[in-house]
Amino acid sequence: MERALEPGTSWLAWYDYNEEPKPVRKLYSVFQRPRNAADLRAEPLAAVSWTGMGPGDVSPAEGRVFLAGLGREMDTIFAAPFGDDRLAVAVLPNGGGSWGARPGPDGLLLMSNQLETGDLVVHGIVADAVESVDLVVAGVTHEAQMGENAFGLWLEQTHEADQERLLLQRRDGTTNEIGLTPSPETPPGA
Repeated sequence: MERALEPGTSWLAWYDYNEEPKPVRKLYSVFQRPRNAADLRAEPLAAVSWTGMGPGDVSPAEGRVFLAGLGREMDTIFAAPFGDDRLAVAVLPNGGGSWGARPGPDGLLLMSNQLETGDLVVHGIVADAVESVDLVVAGVTHEAQMGENAFGLWLEQTHEADQERLLLQRRDGTTNEIGLTPSPETPPGA
């Protein structure tokens, strides 16, 4: 039976306000390197994608390219600090932008785009401690393309609902497994 396809973008965010906020300039070493030509090229487009998205404490001039060359359309993940403990993220030129996201476990921000073609693009940002990322979809493990503090996958003919879990392999040899399927006690639409 074929399932309905709903093109769109999803973000997975964590709201643990009991946890101490993590300064993003320290969490992601990409912000410690000098800006390069790719950062400078991406900045104006990111500034446009963030226009009108909340308070003006995002400075595109502090942004960095986290990953370039994602998928067939060769998207770039560009992010800048939003205040001290949040990020503004743009997927350029095809994925739009978002601001105000607070990193989750291992500095994780996770986004997915279900395309009209049936392809699924999954990308995210991770802290320095993470060296590789795998995504399990319908029982099959897919290794993500890695950048500086970012990862991405382009999966052909994949339904977003088939994502099972994300595996963050840390440099110390441990793995953080994050379930991506709703728990049975989660009410529909929650």
